[in-house]
Amino acid sequence: LAVMGIGSWPRPRWLLQAIHEHLAGRLPEEEFQATADDAVRLAVQAQLRAGVAVVTDGEQRRDNYASFVGGRLDNCQLIPLTDLLPLVDDPEKLEKEMRSLDVPASEVRHPALFGPLGRSRALAGHEHAFVRTLTDRPMKVALPGPYLLTRLMWLECVSDRVYQSREQLAEDIVRVLREELHFLLAAGVSLVQLDEPVLSEVVFTGAKNTRSFMCGALSEKGDAVGELAFAERLEIGRASCRERV
Repeated sequence: LAVMGIGSWPRPRWLLQAIHEHLAGRLPEEEFQATADDAVRLAVQAQLRAGVAVVTDGEQRRDNYASFVGGRLDNCQLIPLTDLLPLVDDPEKLEKEMRSLDVPASEVRHPALFGPLGRSRALAGHEHAFVRTLTDRPMKVALPGPYLLTRLMWLECVSDRVYQSREQLAEDIVRVLREELHFLLAAGVSLVQLDEPVLSEVVFTGAKNTRSFMCGALSEKGDAVGELAFAERLEIGRASCRERV
């Protein structure tokens, strides 16, 4: 059995501070990347000492496991969740939903769409390129899955100014993930892991008062059967890329 990490590697406190400062615009890109490089070195060295067969960069550069994509796509920006209030038709409703989250809304940055999604730069190519300077062992890259990204980015009164429906948004999300898969495989990545943790919440948690931000809580939660069918359609569309590769 191949031994490898599944989720993100714990981030040092100094890296968490650097991520916060970088997102707030107080730490220049070059300085942030140098700091993140140090954290990736530590994560990779620990994996090599443990004897893993496939390494990852530990997702050290990402602000979180999914919304980091929003900061690298065209016409999408990561903005503080509280900054969405002036953009929506019903700010009181959004404010109420933010109060029900399991993390303070003021500390969360959310992807907001200001035009059709595009991918003019790689989402994780820089992560792969740096790890290749540290080891020649096979590398795995994790990406958020199409259902998770659709759920995270589809916010009524914000994304519906660009897309008529979440299904239309999902088509572009599947497209950019296909493009990234082609790029990563061509660059020499051995495995690409697509994460869909939101499905466990959709299916198993039922109705509850606290909404998990991890699972795109601000998106409307439909019935489990319908959501699973929607997620399956997205995975089939994404898998057609893998078959061609």
